Amino acid sequence: MIQIPKRTLFFASGLLRSPNKSMTMRGVTCVALALVAACSAGVQPQLFDRTVWAASSQVIQDNPRLAMAKFLVQTKALAGKSRQQVVVNLGAADAESKGGDCQMLYFLGAFPHSLGPDPAMLCIRLGADGSVASYEVIEA
Repeated sequence: MIQIPKRTLFFASGLLRSPNKSMTMRGVTCVALALVAACSAGVQPQLFDRTVWAASSQVIQDNPRLAMAKFLVQTKALAGKSRQQVVVNLGAADAESKGGDCQMLYFLGAFPHSLGPDPAMLCIRLGADGSVASYEVIEA
């Protein structure tokens, strides 16, 4: 069950009742953002298990990779690792880009409780020396 603070619902419901159409759209946006935040908060970090990670590459719903990726981010486990070390631990990236914002992308399944095919991804950025400069979980 998703729990949203009453203050958020009261604020959003006040905007939804507004006769001003732009305020109504802002109210809808507030409710949508509150729901997204509540859904994301429900996935708790989980210890990384390389075997489970590898076996979950094609799982769409309830993919354990999302919880493990949150653990990797929380513990800074990939910081400073070489690209090769990342591949040894996580396997080949699902997508790679030399010039984009994320040089390595790993699919983490569909965003929990999403209304559509919203993928969650682990975005890894490499520094000039080829080591991990930053990384984050992106829940689109």
